[in-house]
Amino acid sequence: MGSKLNSNELAVIRTRLAINRTLMAAFRTSLALVGLSIVLFKAFKSRVYTYLGVLSVISAVIVIVVALVYYKRLSEQLKD
Repeated sequence: MGSKLNSNELAVIRTRLAINRTLMAAFRTSLALVGLSIVLFKAFKSRVYTYLGVLSVISAVIVIVVALVYYKRLSEQLKD
């Protein structure tokens, strides 16, 4: 049979899974922002919507960078 894990080890596993879910949610959010920018670029030819599309892409990049920094920082804390 498998070895039983103590509550501390289970907490670390749950925390790792939560960190992974958070990173995946950030990727989904940034993908939605990129999709929004594509819609704004294609559907509307106004300059205002073009700026909003660019702002949406920049926001998507910021979301990814912040999520990756958060993920790396918490993953390193769990190793200790």
